Amino acid sequence: MERIHIVTDSGSDLPEKVREELGIHVVPLSIQFGDDIYRDGEDLSVTEFYTR
Repeated sequence: MERIHIVTDSGSDLPEKVREELGIHVVPLSIQFGDDIYRDGEDLSVTEFYTR
């Protein structure tokens, strides 16, 4: 029997409570500033993103 998962990228900005309740897996988007590459929500916060 196959298992089905709901997967979205971090751009969906789903609240953590919703992700946990529905078992949604989030794949972080890559964000690049010059030669630096960050993973959305993991290496770079929203505040850090907007200050760059």
